[in-house]
Amino acid sequence: MQRTLLPAVLMASLLSLAPVQAEVIPGSEFYAGTWKGIATRDPDRGLVMCQVSLSGAKGERIDFGLWSDNRLAILMAPVGVTFQPGQPYDLSIWTDNDAPVAVSAQVLDDTVLVVEISDINQAVGFLQGSQTLTATGEAFQQTFQIPGVDAAIQQAQDCLQTHTKPKDGDEAEIEGSRFTVAGNWWGGATALANGQFDYCGVSIGYSGTTTLSYILRSDDMFVIIAAIDGARFPTGEVIEATLTGDTFGPEKLRVRMVNPTTISIPIPGIKANAAILRQNGRISIEVGGRQPDIFPTPDASAAVDAALACFARYSAPG
Repeated sequence: MQRTLLPAVLMASLLSLAPVQAEVIPGSEFYAGTWKGIATRDPDRGLVMCQVSLSGAKGERIDFGLWSDNRLAILMAPVGVTFQPGQPYDLSIWTDNDAPVAVSAQVLDDTVLVVEISDINQAVGFLQGSQTLTATGEAFQQTFQIPGVDAAIQQAQDCLQTHTKPKDGDEAEIEGSRFTVAGNWWGGATALANGQFDYCGVSIGYSGTTTLSYILRSDDMFVIIAAIDGARFPTGEVIEATLTGDTFGPEKLRVRMVNPTTISIPIPGIKANAAILRQNGRISIEVGGRQPDIFPTPDASAAVDAALACFARYSAPG
């Protein structure tokens, strides 16, 4: 049966191609037959990635990187092909046990493609019991030998369990804190697993999965979070964006790509930013080469005031 794989996003933290912030975890090296594995940690995002790699007789290479947030990245380095770095690349991939599926890849450098699957179990099901993985795209086709892939991925999963720390900062909604405003907004307060207050937030939804949230965090950060249906942001990167409202801007700010469709804009000073944003009936965010995304914010004053009241109540000592 043909399986559906999710679209690709650039995953740069892959072993020897990892960015500076990815640290190799000492003593994490392991082997599974002819596969070699290692673990890296990204301190900025609190993620661990365990990767298994195999090189072929002609110099081709394939890697499977398992992330601690349940993503699996396939790195492919075919032979005799040059790609355009930073560009998307349409592929068809299949194993000896599965029919071809269309996926989007990202060019990591001029010889390497990366495909991401957003669910490890889904990816394992696609690869399970296979001896080969074939990828074909414009002007190339490469068959990668992957004998022993089941054992290699199992070792990588064991590696993740070994090197991923238990989450002691998991969040949960504070019981009784949920509220709505004007039929458009909803909000509430969140605490960490130890009961410590973390933030109050208020959100408004649009078509599809597009959502705008104002988050009032316990470290005095006012965070604007935008989830944009259909966006494809490079997860984990921090880039510049332009924020504009009815009464302010354009302001150049640094934003973090939380996932392929979500960005986070932290701005110091809850009271000052609340006073500004409550006056605006819409805001515009221009990021990542996209046309500006416009977010109507009807009843913004009431929504922000409700978030402030939530913050005052739940952030108070005791």
